[in-house]
Amino acid sequence: MKFATVSDWMRFVNSLNNYDYTPIKRMITGDKKSYDWGGAVISRKDMEFSEDGFLVQFKKPVKLVIEIIGDKYLTIEVSKIQGEFSWEWYHRTNGHEALGNVSGICEIFLTEIEIIE
Repeated sequence: MKFATVSDWMRFVNSLNNYDYTPIKRMITGDKKSYDWGGAVISRKDMEFSEDGFLVQFKKPVKLVIEIIGDKYLTIEVSKIQGEFSWEWYHRTNGHEALGNVSGICEIFLTEIEIIE
């Protein structure tokens, strides 16, 4: 996702740094509780002691790597998973000079993944 202005990005960064995860939820599902991304429907999910989760329902089962043994991959097909979301901040050396010392990249991912189907 691209932010229109530096101030939009700074509001996003400040929200996350102040433990307000609403911008991530809105980025993934909009103002609704779920969003159809084409190949999957992603819904907001209350996880244990937290509202910081997503339920991912794939329209067609997808392969999920669960183990690597030597140079072989052990995969299973899943159609529904859930997990808590988290993020990492990254800095770029070029192209984000207007941000000063603020991270210019935010990677969002699921942790504590539970396979439902």
